[in-house]
Amino acid sequence: MFDQQAGVASIDLLRTMAYFVSERDFIRTEREVGAPGPWTEDDILQMYRFCNVRRKHDRVSKWIIENVINRYADHPHLWFMICCARWINWPPTIQALMDRKYWPVDGFDPIRFGRLIDDRVNSGKKSWTGAYMITARQVPKDLGKGEFIATHMLNPLLQRQERFRMYLEVRIPQWRSVEGAMELFEGANGWGTFMTGQVVADMTYCRLLNQARDLHSYAPIGPGSTRGLNRMYGRPLDQRIPQERFNQELVDTKDKVEDILKYKLEDHTLHDWQNCFCEFDKYIRARNGTGRPRTIYKPETAF
Repeated sequence: MFDQQAGVASIDLLRTMAYFVSERDFIRTEREVGAPGPWTEDDILQMYRFCNVRRKHDRVSKWIIENVINRYADHPHLWFMICCARWINWPPTIQALMDRKYWPVDGFDPIRFGRLIDDRVNSGKKSWTGAYMITARQVPKDLGKGEFIATHMLNPLLQRQERFRMYLEVRIPQWRSVEGAMELFEGANGWGTFMTGQVVADMTYCRLLNQARDLHSYAPIGPGSTRGLNRMYGRPLDQRIPQERFNQELVDTKDKVEDILKYKLEDHTLHDWQNCFCEFDKYIRARNGTGRPRTIYKPETAF
């Protein structure tokens, strides 16, 4: 239960959230069975790109699960491969690294790894997505973004590999937690809560964290999901909230939305739910005319 300061979620917004979650997932299922579009009469959902209700159904996530997580399921450096894949977040670039054997299976050369990415960029090939990209202002003039990320964000993590191994390999799976895995990245350059959360979420799709004890009770705070929760609880949109309240409100709103829907959101972690709040906030802004998602929806199947 919440304390007296936690507030009460808006019933109208809870109903809108239930509609949004249901309609967005309906669009996914209709597309997957090959039904002709449009798959919704909702103008906003037709026009703009929204992430799926379950993160693992998003296009890049599906590729990473199939080609990285499942392919290297038993590899002792799977955790590091996931870090590399999600920082790049663009399958053709990841595949190019695999094809050139620069992928960190037996070792990691950050210079070769980063320069391959920069060579792709310089040749005009799309090499990143904009989802998690750093700004050019952070990159020294003598480095490309690829080499900068490889040397300054990825390679330093290998100094912590024994720490990662002890937690993600040695500790009993049921004793691991999403929150504990997040702590492995604390203080690492470039690994804020958002980026760490994306990588740790990928770890929940495999043996590393798929039995974590807090899959349904903990999610890392993100700026979009915080704004969505603030909107739901009638607070200023930019108000900061503590992690414990963030988790409490996510659990409470999920329970209430399931009551409205009359069914459980199966196989749906609390990280999935915080993603839903981020997308819901974008939906409400578009509906209210106070903003709009940055990406227009275009049906795509290939990279």
